[in-house]
Amino acid sequence: MNAKNETEIFTAAESEANHNLYLKRMASYKKYGLNQALLRESVIRQIDSDCNSILEIGTGKGYLAAMLGHKFDRIISVDSSPADRRVAMLNAAHSRSLDRIDFITADASDLVYPDKNFDTVVSAFTFHHLDLPFRVIREMTRLARNQIIISDFTERGFYVVDQVHRHEGGRHERKPVDFDIVGIYLKEFNFDVRIIEDEWQIIYSARRRC
Repeated sequence: MNAKNETEIFTAAESEANHNLYLKRMASYKKYGLNQALLRESVIRQIDSDCNSILEIGTGKGYLAAMLGHKFDRIISVDSSPADRRVAMLNAAHSRSLDRIDFITADASDLVYPDKNFDTVVSAFTFHHLDLPFRVIREMTRLARNQIIISDFTERGFYVVDQVHRHEGGRHERKPVDFDIVGIYLKEFNFDVRIIEDEWQIIYSARRRC
């Protein structure tokens, strides 16, 4: 496990090129009516304003982590693959939130942190990538002191994601897992659950029972 961000040197040209790729992809989504930034803001709105520590499961390219860094002081973002880590750090650096985020490469189903170590544990658009999603969620229930927030795309959202990836010459991975039972699973681990749904995403916003 990488415990801290290594010292990274980002040139202005690299930072600008990476940000332009981000803008291009976001524009592709908006052509279909999907605003990725607004979806992430919907997730962030579920987090208590007095939250002091956040664990994010599923860094990806770091878009959510960068946004979290503007509102909260301590974020640890975990991903099992190191492939996008530099991109995530570039995005956080561009948004001037890198100093609040530690990007960690680790197995999210088996983390070293003590029980209830984070006020909030959050995961956005990651569930459908996980081989063992409910093992990961069980670890989230162990680590969350107050809240768990998990979101993923609706079928309409997945359609747009598939179209954008196909247009870019790629393919979007989606494991055959049942997101509909996430709320039931969280309730079994002593959380009260609210479901927030729009045309693009479903959010399970869960709070630990006293």
